[in-house]
Amino acid sequence: MSSKVANLKKILKTTIQDMAHNKNQFTQSPGKDFTRKRKLEFTSVISVLLSMSGGSTASNLMDYFKFDSTAVSTSAFVQQRAKLKPEAMEYLFRRFTQKTPAKKSFHGYRLLAVDGSDLKIFTSPMLSTSERQISKHTSFLIGYLFSFFSFALEERPENGNVLS
Repeated sequence: MSSKVANLKKILKTTIQDMAHNKNQFTQSPGKDFTRKRKLEFTSVISVLLSMSGGSTASNLMDYFKFDSTAVSTSAFVQQRAKLKPEAMEYLFRRFTQKTPAKKSFHGYRLLAVDGSDLKIFTSPMLSTSERQISKHTSFLIGYLFSFFSFALEERPENGNVLS
Protein backbone atom coordinates (compact mmCIF):
# COMPACT_ATOMS: atom_id res chain seq x y z
CA MET A 1 0.00 0.00 0.00
CA SER A 2 1.40 3.38 -0.95
CA SER A 3 2.26 5.83 1.80
CA LYS A 4 -0.36 8.28 0.47
CA VAL A 5 -3.12 5.69 0.74
CA ALA A 6 -1.90 4.58 4.17
CA ASN A 7 -1.86 8.20 5.32
CA LEU A 8 -5.42 8.80 4.06
CA LYS A 9 -6.63 5.65 5.83
CA LYS A 10 -4.95 6.81 9.04
CA ILE A 11 -6.61 10.23 8.77
CA LEU A 12 -10.00 8.60 8.18
CA LYS A 13 -9.64 6.19 11.11
CA THR A 14 -8.47 8.98 13.40
CA THR A 15 -11.43 11.15 12.37
CA ILE A 16 -13.88 8.30 13.08
CA GLN A 17 -12.23 7.68 16.47
CA ASP A 18 -12.50 11.40 17.31
CA MET A 19 -16.19 11.23 16.46
CA ALA A 20 -16.60 8.14 18.68
CA HIS A 21 -15.22 10.10 21.64
CA ASN A 22 -18.00 12.66 21.06
CA LYS A 23 -20.66 10.25 19.79
CA ASN A 24 -23.49 11.96 21.68
CA GLN A 25 -23.16 14.80 19.19
CA PHE A 26 -23.99 12.39 16.35
CA THR A 27 -26.72 10.18 17.84
CA GLN A 28 -30.51 10.46 17.89
CA SER A 29 -30.70 9.77 21.66
CA PRO A 30 -27.52 11.13 23.29
CA GLY A 31 -26.48 9.24 26.41
CA LYS A 32 -28.51 6.20 25.32
CA ASP A 33 -27.40 5.25 21.79
CA PHE A 34 -24.19 3.22 21.40
CA THR A 35 -23.66 2.84 25.15
CA ARG A 36 -23.80 -0.98 25.33
CA LYS A 37 -20.98 -3.14 23.97
CA ARG A 38 -22.19 -4.69 20.69
CA LYS A 39 -20.68 -6.09 17.51
CA LEU A 40 -21.88 -2.96 15.73
CA GLU A 41 -20.65 -0.14 17.87
CA PHE A 42 -20.41 3.47 16.67
CA THR A 43 -17.11 3.11 14.75
CA SER A 44 -18.23 -0.16 13.10
CA VAL A 45 -21.49 1.35 11.83
CA ILE A 46 -19.60 4.27 10.29
CA SER A 47 -17.03 1.90 8.76
CA VAL A 48 -19.71 -0.38 7.30
CA LEU A 49 -21.50 2.62 5.78
CA LEU A 50 -18.26 3.78 4.16
CA SER A 51 -17.45 0.34 2.78
CA MET A 52 -20.86 -0.42 1.30
CA SER A 53 -21.08 -1.09 -2.43
CA GLY A 54 -24.00 -1.61 -4.77
CA GLY A 55 -24.97 -4.99 -3.37
CA SER A 56 -27.58 -5.80 -0.77
CA THR A 57 -27.12 -4.81 2.85
CA ALA A 58 -26.73 -8.48 3.76
CA SER A 59 -23.94 -9.04 1.21
CA ASN A 60 -22.19 -5.84 2.30
CA LEU A 61 -22.29 -6.99 5.92
CA MET A 62 -20.91 -10.39 4.91
CA ASP A 63 -18.06 -8.68 3.05
CA TYR A 64 -17.31 -6.36 5.97
CA PHE A 65 -17.29 -9.19 8.52
CA LYS A 66 -15.34 -11.48 6.15
CA PHE A 67 -18.17 -14.01 5.76
CA ASP A 68 -18.33 -14.74 9.50
CA SER A 69 -21.51 -16.74 10.09
CA THR A 70 -21.90 -15.12 13.53
CA ALA A 71 -21.86 -11.62 12.04
CA VAL A 72 -24.71 -9.22 12.64
CA SER A 73 -28.04 -9.42 10.86
CA THR A 74 -29.34 -6.87 8.41
CA SER A 75 -32.02 -5.95 10.94
CA ALA A 76 -29.41 -5.29 13.64
CA PHE A 77 -27.43 -3.08 11.28
CA VAL A 78 -30.53 -1.10 10.25
CA GLN A 79 -31.40 -0.56 13.91
CA GLN A 80 -27.89 0.65 14.75
CA ARG A 81 -27.74 2.86 11.64
CA ALA A 82 -31.03 4.51 12.65
CA LYS A 83 -29.33 5.74 15.82
CA LEU A 84 -27.02 7.98 13.79
CA LYS A 85 -28.01 11.50 12.87
CA PRO A 86 -27.62 12.23 9.15
CA GLU A 87 -25.23 15.03 10.13
CA ALA A 88 -22.72 12.41 11.31
CA MET A 89 -21.67 11.49 7.77
CA GLU A 90 -21.54 15.13 6.69
CA TYR A 91 -19.34 15.93 9.68
CA LEU A 92 -17.04 12.99 8.85
CA PHE A 93 -16.76 14.11 5.25
CA ARG A 94 -15.98 17.72 6.17
CA ARG A 95 -13.45 16.86 8.91
CA PHE A 96 -11.72 14.31 6.70
CA THR A 97 -11.42 16.70 3.77
CA GLN A 98 -10.14 19.48 6.05
CA LYS A 99 -7.38 17.18 7.28
CA THR A 100 -6.29 16.00 3.81
CA PRO A 101 -3.99 18.02 1.59
CA ALA A 102 -5.63 19.87 -1.31
CA LYS A 103 -2.76 20.33 -3.73
CA LYS A 104 -4.51 19.87 -7.08
CA SER A 105 -7.88 20.78 -8.46
CA PHE A 106 -9.97 19.84 -11.47
CA HIS A 107 -11.38 22.97 -13.14
CA GLY A 108 -11.35 24.70 -9.76
CA TYR A 109 -12.95 21.79 -7.91
CA ARG A 110 -11.25 19.35 -5.60
CA LEU A 111 -11.70 15.85 -7.02
CA LEU A 112 -12.56 13.49 -4.18
CA ALA A 113 -13.92 10.33 -5.79
CA VAL A 114 -14.76 8.80 -9.12
CA ASP A 115 -17.35 6.05 -9.53
CA GLY A 116 -17.55 3.90 -12.64
CA SER A 117 -20.79 2.01 -13.17
CA ASP A 118 -22.05 -0.30 -15.90
CA LEU A 119 -25.12 0.95 -17.71
CA LYS A 120 -27.19 -1.45 -19.83
CA ILE A 121 -28.68 0.19 -22.91
CA PHE A 122 -31.14 -1.79 -25.03
CA THR A 123 -30.41 -1.86 -28.75
CA SER A 124 -32.45 0.27 -31.08
CA PRO A 125 -32.70 0.76 -34.86
CA MET A 126 -31.68 4.36 -34.15
CA LEU A 127 -28.17 3.26 -33.09
CA SER A 128 -25.31 3.77 -35.52
CA THR A 129 -24.00 0.80 -37.52
CA SER A 130 -20.91 0.47 -35.31
CA GLU A 131 -23.02 0.53 -32.15
CA ARG A 132 -25.26 -2.20 -33.54
CA GLN A 133 -22.16 -4.26 -34.46
CA ILE A 134 -20.98 -4.14 -30.84
CA SER A 135 -24.29 -5.48 -29.61
CA LYS A 136 -24.72 -8.03 -32.42
CA HIS A 137 -24.87 -11.01 -30.07
CA THR A 138 -26.68 -9.36 -27.17
CA SER A 139 -29.90 -7.45 -26.68
CA PHE A 140 -28.17 -4.57 -24.97
CA LEU A 141 -25.04 -2.49 -24.96
CA ILE A 142 -22.97 -1.93 -21.87
CA GLY A 143 -22.06 1.69 -21.49
CA TYR A 144 -19.94 3.15 -18.78
CA LEU A 145 -21.19 5.96 -16.65
CA PHE A 146 -18.58 7.88 -14.73
CA SER A 147 -19.75 10.14 -11.95
CA PHE A 148 -17.40 12.71 -10.56
CA PHE A 149 -18.00 13.75 -6.99
CA SER A 150 -16.29 16.99 -6.13
CA PHE A 151 -16.88 19.96 -3.93
CA ALA A 152 -15.73 23.51 -4.43
CA LEU A 153 -13.06 25.01 -2.23
CA GLU A 154 -13.45 28.67 -1.64
CA GLU A 155 -10.13 30.49 -1.77
CA ARG A 156 -9.66 33.02 1.00
CA PRO A 157 -6.15 34.42 1.30
CA GLU A 158 -6.64 35.30 4.97
CA ASN A 159 -8.00 31.84 5.92
CA GLY A 160 -6.45 29.48 3.36
CA ASN A 161 -8.72 26.86 1.81
CA VAL A 162 -12.09 26.69 3.53
CA LEU A 163 -14.87 24.31 2.58
CA SER A 164 -17.80 26.23 1.19
